[in-house]
Amino acid sequence: MSGTITIELPEELKEAFAEAVREEGVSAKKFVLTAVRNYLLIRRFRQLHERLSAEAEERVSDQDVFERVS
Repeated sequence: MSGTITIELPEELKEAFAEAVREEGVSAKKFVLTAVRNYLLIRRFRQLHERLSAEAEERVSDQDVFERVS
């Protein structure tokens, strides 16, 4: 699935975004794609972490989760 998303950024966030894009030396599109991919990966990791903790009936470490998915 591919599509276009339009967002409105507050001025300070828009300036920080433009600065980050310049510093990274990538296009705005690539920067956003990377940020969204990273966010979704972290989100999936947290969900797995919560599920494994619930199944184990105790808090599992990030390393435990990493070893489970590796």
